[in-house]
Amino acid sequence: MKNQTLLRISELLGAHHRLAVGINFLTNLIKTAPLSALADYTGSKIEVFEDLLNSDLEEILEKLKTLKTENLKIDNTLKAVEVIKDMEDLLENVPPFSNESVKEKAKEDFKEWVEYSTVNLTVLEDFSDKMKMLDKYIPNFSIWGLISMSMDTHPACKAVQKFPGELKYLIRKLKNLPGILNFEQIVLPIRFSLVALEAFENNKLDIPDVTIAQIAKISSGLDSGQLNRSSKSVESIKKISSINESPINLLEQDLNGVYLRESLAEGNELTILKKVFEPVFKTVTAFGDFLRDDQQKNEFLKEASAKMEKLIGRLIDSSRFRSDLHAISSKINTTFASDPSVQKFQTLFKSFSDGLKDFKELQKDILEFEKEEEYKVASTISGFETEIRRAVNKSIDTKDSRIFEELKKNETFISLKNSFENVIGKMKEFNTKAQKVHVSFASIGGWETVVNDAEKLAKNFFKTKNGNVKMEAERVISTLEFIKSLQDKDLDFDEFNRKLKELKTSIKNNLNKIKEEFNFKNLTDSPTYQEISKFQEPSLAEKLANGEFLFRLFHKFLTEKNSFEEVFKAIDKMSLEMDKVSYDNNNRYKILRILEQLGVISPKIDKMKAEILKRKERYDGKINEELIDLRWLVENLHEVLSPEYRISELLDFSKLLPDELDPKSFQTAANSTFDLDFAQHQKNLKDTYRPLTALRLLHQEIVAHELLSQRPSFWEENIYWLISAMIVAALCFGSIAIFVLFFLIPKIQISVQSDNN
Repeated sequence: MKNQTLLRISELLGAHHRLAVGINFLTNLIKTAPLSALADYTGSKIEVFEDLLNSDLEEILEKLKTLKTENLKIDNTLKAVEVIKDMEDLLENVPPFSNESVKEKAKEDFKEWVEYSTVNLTVLEDFSDKMKMLDKYIPNFSIWGLISMSMDTHPACKAVQKFPGELKYLIRKLKNLPGILNFEQIVLPIRFSLVALEAFENNKLDIPDVTIAQIAKISSGLDSGQLNRSSKSVESIKKISSINESPINLLEQDLNGVYLRESLAEGNELTILKKVFEPVFKTVTAFGDFLRDDQQKNEFLKEASAKMEKLIGRLIDSSRFRSDLHAISSKINTTFASDPSVQKFQTLFKSFSDGLKDFKELQKDILEFEKEEEYKVASTISGFETEIRRAVNKSIDTKDSRIFEELKKNETFISLKNSFENVIGKMKEFNTKAQKVHVSFASIGGWETVVNDAEKLAKNFFKTKNGNVKMEAERVISTLEFIKSLQDKDLDFDEFNRKLKELKTSIKNNLNKIKEEFNFKNLTDSPTYQEISKFQEPSLAEKLANGEFLFRLFHKFLTEKNSFEEVFKAIDKMSLEMDKVSYDNNNRYKILRILEQLGVISPKIDKMKAEILKRKERYDGKINEELIDLRWLVENLHEVLSPEYRISELLDFSKLLPDELDPKSFQTAANSTFDLDFAQHQKNLKDTYRPLTALRLLHQEIVAHELLSQRPSFWEENIYWLISAMIVAALCFGSIAIFVLFFLIPKIQISVQSDNN
C-alpha cells in the first residue's frame, strides 16, 4: 500500500540492520572473542565491558563507604545555589535590548500617549438633547406654528442621522494607543533583566569554611581516570540489567521473512545463511539465559546503577567545588537596589504597567459594550430620520397631531431616545477610566533618560558577570546533591558491591563455559567463516539503525500530522490573546519570546513534511529489491530538516502560562504529539551505500564458499571408477601371474631335479 511505503522501507532497513549486527557478532565468535560478542549483544562497546571486569568500581564503592558527611549542613546553601542557577537561566533568556530606531519611533508614539485622555461628549449629548426636545414637542397648527414645527423637528432628524458616526469615532479614539509594542520592546527586556539581577542580590551564599574544606577534600583522594572508567562500568551494568531483547534475537525471524529473502536471494529461501548463523543463535540463547537468570538481581542492579551513575557524575563535579563556589560568590556581590537608576526605572515601569493595565481594562470594557444591544441600536440605526420627517410632514399636511403623537410612541423612537441617553452614561464611565490612564502616562516624562541609565547598568553587568555562573552553579549543585545522597543513604553500597561481584563472576564463568561448549576454534578453520571475518564494517549497523528510525518516524508523522496542527493552532491563539496577560506578570516577556520561537518551528515542520512527501512519492510503487538498491536511500536523509520540536520543552512552557491562556488545553494538545528532533540520527549517514552493498555481496560469497565446500573432491567424485579400475588392474595382474606359473613351474621343477642329480 502506498500509505505504508515509508514504514516498509523502515522495516527493510531494520532487517538489514539486524543482519549487520549478526555479522559483527559472528565475526567476534570467529575471532574467539565472546566478550566482544556480548558487547554487540547488549549494544555496548567492548571497552565498557573491559572496564566492568576490572576492579575500579569496587574500589570506588569501598571509598564511598568511608566518607563521613553526617555533620555537613548544606540544605540552605543548596537552595540558594539552585535559585542562582535559575536566575542565570533568566539572564541567558534576557531578550535583546531595543535598537535606536525602535526608541525613535517610541518617542513619536509617546507624544500621543501623554495626550491620551478623555473624549469630548458634547456632540453626543447635544444629539441626545435634540431627541428629548422632539419627545416633548407639542404641535401648533397655526400658520406660524406649522413653519416652526418643521424647523424644530429638523435637528432631531440630524441627531438620528449623525449619532452613530460620532459614537464610533469616539470609541475608536478610546481604543487606540499607538506603539505599545515598541514601548514593550524597550521597557520589558530591561525589566526582565533587573528582576533577574535583583534575585542575585537576594540570594547570598553562606557556607562555613570548615564545611567547604570538608567537601573539597572528598574527591581529592579519587583518581579522575578511575572515576571515568567506573562511570562506563555503571553504564554497562544498566544495559545488562535492563536488556530484554537484542536485535540479534530477531535475526532468525528476519532470515525467514520477506525483506532479506527479496534483497539477498530474489525471494528464495536463505537456507545456507541460516546454517551459517547457527552458532550465533546458539550463543545468543546462552547469553540470554545467563543475563536474565535472576530477575530480582537485575531489578536491583538496574535501580542501583542508575543511582550510582548520578553519584559518580556528581563526584566528578566535586573536584572543582571550592573554586566554583568562590566564583559564584564573587559574581553575586553587586548591589542593585540602592542604585538610583534601578529605583527610577522601577518607578517608571510601575507607571507604565499601571497605565497599560488600566488601558487594557478599558479596552475590555469597550469590547463588552460593543456587544450590548444599546450600542448596536445607537451605532447601527439608519433611515429613521426619514420616518421622523414623513410623520412631521403628514401631521402638517393633515393638521392632525395624532400622527405626530403616534411617532413618539413608536418602539424604534423610544429605543433610540433611551439608548442615546444610556450610551452617553457609559461613555462617561469610559472617560473616568481614560483619565486614570492619562495620569499614569503623564508621569513618565523623561523616560528616555531613565531607560538608557537602566539599560546601561544591565549591559555592564552582562559584560562582566554573565557567561559562567550557570555552569559553575550546576557543578556546585551537583556536589551538594552528592553529599545529600550520601546523607540520605540512597544506595546500599555493600549490597551493590556484592551483586556487582556476582555479576562479574557470572559473566566470566558463562563466557568460559560458552567457549568450551561451542568450540569456536572450529569456526576459525572454516573457509566460509574466514571469509565472513574479513567483513570489517562495524559502523554499518548504526547507520542502518538510524535509517530505520528516521523512516519509521516519518511514517508516523504523516499518519498523525493533524495533532501537530492542533498544537500550532493553540500557539496562534495564545499569540492573539497575549493582551490578557498582565504586564506585572514576570513571565510575560518570556512567554512572548517562546511563542515567537515556536512560531519559527511551524514552517520548519512544513519544510520537513515537504521533504518527506517528496521521498515518499519517489519510493511509492518500488519493490523491496529496487529500494535497497537505491544509492541515496539512507545517505540523503541528512537533508531533511529537523524541526527541533520537543514535547518536554512545550510542557515546560505550559507551566509558565497563566490561566488566561488555557494551559491545560495546550498541554493536552502537546501530549498528543511526539518529538521531531532527530538531528542526532542524521549524523554519520554518509557512505552507507558502499558497506550495505558489500553486506549483500557477502551473502553471495558465503553461498559460493558453502557450495564449494559441499562439492566432492576428485577422489570422492570418482571413487567408483577408481575402485573398478583397481579391480580390473588386479584381475589383469592376476591373469599374468597364473600364466607365468603354468609355464614356469614345470621348468623350475626340471631345473631343481637336475641340481639334485
